[in-house]
Amino acid sequence: MLQLKIKLGRLYEYLEPFIRELENISYGYKASKDHHHTGEDGLFQHSVDVANKMLEIFLENEDRYLPRFENEKTGAYQTRKEKFIFHLALTGLLHDIGKIAVYQVKTAYYYVPFITSLKDVQDSFIREKENSSVNYINSTHLSGMVFGILLERAGKKYYESFLYDFQFITMMLEAIHLEHYKIMLNNPILHILRKADGMSVAEERNEPFVETQ
Repeated sequence: MLQLKIKLGRLYEYLEPFIRELENISYGYKASKDHHHTGEDGLFQHSVDVANKMLEIFLENEDRYLPRFENEKTGAYQTRKEKFIFHLALTGLLHDIGKIAVYQVKTAYYYVPFITSLKDVQDSFIREKENSSVNYINSTHLSGMVFGILLERAGKKYYESFLYDFQFITMMLEAIHLEHYKIMLNNPILHILRKADGMSVAEERNEPFVETQ
């Protein structure tokens, strides 16, 4: 978390409520059954790692992903850059949260995925669903939908700030929806997400990362 705080600077205060809410609802879930980040907090660890890597990728090559418009004033560019950086981090955090729906929770207590937390549910356990209509690929659609829930529960400061921008939200949700599909659009958030996700998986599996075009 410290890396995110350093990279985001003053923007971190707007992201922190999302991080806490994400940590709460993803508690107990792994990022995949046996491929990567398979620990009990694997989903949260992977999400934070991807957010970090997305910022690193951008900061190493700003002009490629966010070119300055002709005659654009410095202040306008800085505001656009901050909006872009914030939504990169938020994309990383949200990109896999829909995977929660891939798993089935067995419990005698009240539990609603994406709403309540397994931290508050006693004697529960998670197992992968069988013959489910939700899998690791199409769970990305749910990931985008969960943004609405998190915006209501953790996004007040963000919603009321200069960072809230429908154009960037659209780019973010499009990137999340299309990440696992063989579709490449002129969406820099999508490009960065795919690279960061691949890097996170490769690093956790101690394998070399090979970027696909």
